[in-house]
Amino acid sequence: MKTKKKIPEFIQPQIPIDVINPPTGKTWLHEIKFDGMRLQIHVEGKYVRLFDMKGEERGVEFPTLIENILEMKVKNAIYDVEAVILDRQGKTQFSHLQKALRFKDDTQIKVFFFDLLFLDNTDLRQLPLTERKEILKELIPDIHPRLRFSGHVRKDPEKFFNINCQQQLEGIVSKMSSAPYMSGKNKNWCQTKCSKKEEFVIAGYNKDTSELILGKFEREKFLFVGRVNADEKFVTIKNKLAKIEQETSVFEKFPKSKNINWVKPEFKAEVNFSNWTDEKLLRNPVLLELVT
Repeated sequence: MKTKKKIPEFIQPQIPIDVINPPTGKTWLHEIKFDGMRLQIHVEGKYVRLFDMKGEERGVEFPTLIENILEMKVKNAIYDVEAVILDRQGKTQFSHLQKALRFKDDTQIKVFFFDLLFLDNTDLRQLPLTERKEILKELIPDIHPRLRFSGHVRKDPEKFFNINCQQQLEGIVSKMSSAPYMSGKNKNWCQTKCSKKEEFVIAGYNKDTSELILGKFEREKFLFVGRVNADEKFVTIKNKLAKIEQETSVFEKFPKSKNINWVKPEFKAEVNFSNWTDEKLLRNPVLLELVT
């Protein structure tokens, strides 16, 4: 059902739950999970506002992108999108996006549109996802260097997921095709993430943040690769690490930090992570277990 009303302020985004395997069946559609910044775009005449996931305005960081969005010439609309930078292989690179925003240059940023919440004084959130996407697709130019429609597949989600992982993408997002748009985390959207698994040496810990400091030996050098939160495992791990503490760091180089207890490199942590950053640090690390 469509509801006519004034364009609302920021809408809490719908957030997918994490699953190990993508759901199957005709009721689901599956999209690429992009490695970028999710934005909510509000268009009111010639005025465009961009919000991040927390509802903070980010429009000043995307001046040329706003000009492109105005080319679509809609009266008013709210889009759910992902802002990305693609490398030469067509893969999204989050570190490139971070660098572009840091240097205030949005000219290489592209936007993938995957949902439409509001259009021409009409609230579309109660429509089925498939109908919202059909309307959205008609609004996106067929050929545009920066504005793109996020397509989907319906068959063989496991194969689609595996292909994404083989191409070193983030994973897939599966959505209930008949469902309305529902703010917050719910089972109508779920994401299956590609991940890598590796063991890293524990070089220290921070008792204030429950983080483990990780490193790896490479060409006779011990390199810092990042930090991982130990969460509920921290107390047990800390008690073991406290017995092998030492005064100095094993790293040749390490960013300045406070409250770190250094340890001898005797324990390893098995970690899941999505990828490496340009700085050779772990992206989205998750601790699996302590390896002795």
